[in-house]
Amino acid sequence: MRFTISRSILLFGLVTCLGVMSIVGISSLALRNLEITGPLYEHIAAGKDLLGDILPPPEYVIEAYLDANLAAQTPADVADYKKSLADLQAQYNDRKTYWQQADLPEDLRVELTQTSDADVQQFWQQLNDVVLPAIVQNNPVAIAQSMSRLGEIYRAHRAVINDIVAKATAADNANEAQAAAQLQFYNILMMSVLAVVILIVLTGLFMVRRKVVAPIKTLAAYMATLAQGHLELAVPFMARRDEIGEMAVATSSFRDSILSHQRMREEQEVERASAEYDRKRNEAAREDAMKQLDVVVNAMTTGLDKVTKGELTFRLQEWFPPDYKKLRMDFNQAIDQLMQTMRAVVRSTQAVTASADELTHASDDLARRTEQQAATLEETAAALDEITATVRRTAASADEANDIVGKAKSDTEHSSVTVTATVAAMSGIETSSRQIGNIIGVIDEIAFQTNLLALNAGVEAARAGDAGRGFAVVATEVRALAQRSADAAKEIKQLISTSGEQVEIGVKLVGDTGKALTRMVGQVAQISRIVSEIAAAAKEQSSALGQVNTAINQMDQVTQQNAAMVEQSTAASHGLAAEARDLASIIAQFKTEEAGEAKPGAMLAAE
Repeated sequence: MRFTISRSILLFGLVTCLGVMSIVGISSLALRNLEITGPLYEHIAAGKDLLGDILPPPEYVIEAYLDANLAAQTPADVADYKKSLADLQAQYNDRKTYWQQADLPEDLRVELTQTSDADVQQFWQQLNDVVLPAIVQNNPVAIAQSMSRLGEIYRAHRAVINDIVAKATAADNANEAQAAAQLQFYNILMMSVLAVVILIVLTGLFMVRRKVVAPIKTLAAYMATLAQGHLELAVPFMARRDEIGEMAVATSSFRDSILSHQRMREEQEVERASAEYDRKRNEAAREDAMKQLDVVVNAMTTGLDKVTKGELTFRLQEWFPPDYKKLRMDFNQAIDQLMQTMRAVVRSTQAVTASADELTHASDDLARRTEQQAATLEETAAALDEITATVRRTAASADEANDIVGKAKSDTEHSSVTVTATVAAMSGIETSSRQIGNIIGVIDEIAFQTNLLALNAGVEAARAGDAGRGFAVVATEVRALAQRSADAAKEIKQLISTSGEQVEIGVKLVGDTGKALTRMVGQVAQISRIVSEIAAAAKEQSSALGQVNTAINQMDQVTQQNAAMVEQSTAASHGLAAEARDLASIIAQFKTEEAGEAKPGAMLAAE
């Protein structure tokens, strides 16, 4: 099979179109896999959603645990907390159903929807069946015991959540690294194919100049030398088996015809020298042959001049002598084949230009989508910054609350010590009252004995008669004084007895107050521990959000780099389109259509 110019140009056009289609296919594949709705982005988004759901609620029951503690502290508001806890439980069940059907790694799905869910179900059961009824009954002992068990369940749940967060973060980092590697691979592959296509186009342009344009100019110059009579020169490109070779064969036939006529003219000159009659008879024929030869030479010169100027629509229409008709047919056939070849080149050039335009549009679209993705990532980073700042403020508030609870604990412990001292003082007062009562009893006995002695003294004074009358008066006064002392001692004893009973009641009340303060110290210590756990959880959330923010910023940087590479690809596609238009302008030098129709170069320029 001959490897002609038309087939070469057709093969060149097919290879170029395949290269352009490869670039467009690679770009489409990269866009489909790495765009916002692509599979890798869906995995990354699912991981981010998972982190957003478990830090904090609804998949992380820290808010429910906090509401339970607040309800335990303020039993009067338990109805509001019941409603809030019911909403949190409903949100947890909704999100659990969502994550059971979501596209997650199997180990994360099992740990979230089974391992963590087992602890959460125990948490809700303990909260609804034990804690809330104890709060409604306002039973401090039951509240403390049930809250202690609820805290154990919550800490087990938090350990599982921390493990899920670590695994989800690692999975997201792996997906992001895979996306960056694939994008880099697609960019390198697209740039490599683009370089190969540009090299093929440049090689094709060079081969068209070398294999088509230059040989035609050489044949035109050779025809000019033939017209000047230099028939000793050999016809170039005789060995070629394409359209240029056919034109060379036609030119060689023309040269052979001229040489044949020259030999014939020389023979006629010899015969004219031998016979004048024959010369005169053949002179008219010879002159006629020369005229015919001049007509043929002039027509061929005009035709080759037209071909040199690129007018491939020109055909030899003049009358040729019978001996030169085949030369005219060969010339016209060679021009027809060359025109068909150039038409194929025009079609290939149009296809290359259209493919280059499609590649340019695809590159522009890729650049626009990359810019949109960069803007979206920038907004996401800003939102995460705001969330991180909010969580940090929450952690600071929790630390401040922890300090306040610590101070309250210290004040309560100090009050407990004061009440203990008060109990001891009241006990001392009670003991002193008892001792005073004993002393008053002794005084009462002394008054009784004094009264008896005064009575005996009065009896003895009465026996003494007038001599003992003064002593009797004294004895009567002493007896009266002893009676008043006894009455006063009885009143004091009664008052001290009443005071002792009141002191005993006060000691009992102060003891009850001390026990209540002791319970308050324990409850304040439990509140301090809970607030400390909340502060630690808030700090962990702030750290996790910081890691997520760092990952988003890294994705933003990778997207900016991708945008720069897309701009380079767009510039290269514009360069390919410019090269295709240059090829069209070169081919536009050849007129391949009938008179009155537009040239291919003009049509490409209009497009």
